[in-house]
Amino acid sequence: MKNKQISSGFLYISNELLTRIFNLSNQPLTEREAFITMYHRMNYKDATCIIRGKSVCCKRGESLISISNWSEIFGWERTKTRRFFKKLVLENLISIIPHTNLTHIRMTHYPNGLYEADNQETDELFQQFWDEYHATTQTRKVNVGRARKEWNLLTQHEKKLAVTGIDNYYYYLTDTRFCKQAVNYLKDKSFLDED
Repeated sequence: MKNKQISSGFLYISNELLTRIFNLSNQPLTEREAFITMYHRMNYKDATCIIRGKSVCCKRGESLISISNWSEIFGWERTKTRRFFKKLVLENLISIIPHTNLTHIRMTHYPNGLYEADNQETDELFQQFWDEYHATTQTRKVNVGRARKEWNLLTQHEKKLAVTGIDNYYYYLTDTRFCKQAVNYLKDKSFLDED
C-alpha cells in the first residue's frame, strides 16, 4: 500500500512552542522559517490600530509590522526582506494592502478559524451569490476559483452585501456590455458603490 501525501488541512502549533523554536538560534532565518514566522506574527483576530493618528483596520491574518521590523525579525537586510515579500506576492501567498508609508500585509491562505458548519454556510452563501449574480447579469459563469478566493477575503457583512447588492449594481450600469465578471465585482467591491 502506498502512502498518500496529505495535501490539505491544518497543523496547529502553539505560539509558545514556535517562539521557543525560533529563539534556539541567532542565525538569520531561511525563507521557509521566515514564512512560518510571518504566520506566527499575523493578527489572530480583527483589530483597529492607531498609527500616526490614523485609525487602520487590521483583520485576522493581516499585519502592520514595518519592513524594518520584519528585517530585524528575520535577521536580514531590508532589501532582502523586500525581495522576499515581492516573491511571496508573485506566488500569491501574501498580498500587500496599499497604504501611504505603511506596510500592511495579508496572508492569502491564513486559516479563518471557522468551524465546519460555518464553512458550509459560507459555501452555501457563495453558491447563492454565484447563481444570483449570473441569473441577474446573464453573463457566463467563468473564473469560479478566482471568485471563490476573492469571496473568502470578504467579511461576513460584505458577503451579505455582495449578494443583496447585485440588483442595484446591474440596475445602475449605463451599458450592460461592460458588466463585470463575478470575480471583478467581488474584487472591486462594486456592491459598496453609491447610487
